[in-house]
Amino acid sequence: MQTPIWLLSGAYWIHMAATVVWLGGLFWMSAFFQTHTAQEGVSSAGQAWRLLRRFLSIAWLSLALLVGTGLLQMAANPNYQGTLALVNPWSRALLAKHVVVLLMAGLNGHLQWVQLPALERAMIAARGGTGDPQPMAASRMLRFHRLNLALGLLVLLLTAMARTA
Repeated sequence: MQTPIWLLSGAYWIHMAATVVWLGGLFWMSAFFQTHTAQEGVSSAGQAWRLLRRFLSIAWLSLALLVGTGLLQMAANPNYQGTLALVNPWSRALLAKHVVVLLMAGLNGHLQWVQLPALERAMIAARGGTGDPQPMAASRMLRFHRLNLALGLLVLLLTAMARTA
């Protein structure tokens, strides 16, 4: 059964919008953490913490939309010949893309469940006067955001490779 054109068009639109939101957010957060890593002070880290928490919620929503719309697009593509059927350049590029997206999701989880609590602990320590470890925590966050952004750009390259296959 062929996918209705209106459904496929909507899936493409949502897929592109979710990509722009996720990668744009990664770019913005990387730039934001760059400026706030150089600044010191608990209020700066607190603002970064709140923005990161909000961004990660949006990133998870984007990922869910990407998975749902991507599966629909993949099933409708004439190059698709079954799960893990690596019979053409399109399927190989798509597999590589999905591996990178899984890495990005793993990094997102690491940011949310490891790095974000570390930044929170650093903020608490700074408020308590036991030193100022927050620049180190913010610096780690910045590295993870930049890595995630680089992986996102790799996803775009792999998408272009799949589209031209």
